[in-house]
Amino acid sequence: MDSDDSFYDAEEGYEELDAPGEVGPARPTLNSEPAAEEPGAEEPCPEPQDPYPLHRAAWYGQAQLVRKLLAGRSKAEMRELDSQGNTALHVAVMRRQVPVVTALLEAGCPAGQRSSRGWVPLMEAVELGDKPLALQLARAEVTQLARAEVAQMRTAVKQKKAALLALLSNGMPDFSLQLKWELGSSMPGVGALVRRVAPNDTYTLWKKVGGGGRLGG
Repeated sequence: MDSDDSFYDAEEGYEELDAPGEVGPARPTLNSEPAAEEPGAEEPCPEPQDPYPLHRAAWYGQAQLVRKLLAGRSKAEMRELDSQGNTALHVAVMRRQVPVVTALLEAGCPAGQRSSRGWVPLMEAVELGDKPLALQLARAEVTQLARAEVAQMRTAVKQKKAALLALLSNGMPDFSLQLKWELGSSMPGVGALVRRVAPNDTYTLWKKVGGGGRLGG
């Protein structure tokens, strides 16, 4: 994270999006706490010319508006950097907008995306000394990585399963075999999380002469 001046630079960037003569909401100062969002309060819609509506909503802690803007957005769109080189998640973390951070992570916003400075949101939270926010981001980043690895593993298993069945159809003798597998990690604390969210299964393989093979799991 940059010095305090960088916050003002970021704020100026968003301030330029206001329409000429328009009186926008009061800008929070660096030493002020983010304003609490009033339940049921109507949130202003972003201006049509606003190139970064999600980042702007994240800056001002408008969690409800963030959820609306996230509807239908792809992961690639969530990775978008604004004119200051930050994703919406970076902006929310720098402003300590916890409800916005939660909304972004629940929508699948990549927690490991780097800013133009090469920082991930977790680094911003650590620099701020915000332990709860840092833990939230660390859990999200590990969970997203584990899910990505699981998806890759499932694809590999399907490909190997098809190759194995093709091999069994080439005149091998009768046999049966059980294969048990599960995912884990040697990293402290990560292995238990991976085993909890990752699939595991036991496959039984049968081969009969003239009948090809069958794999059940």
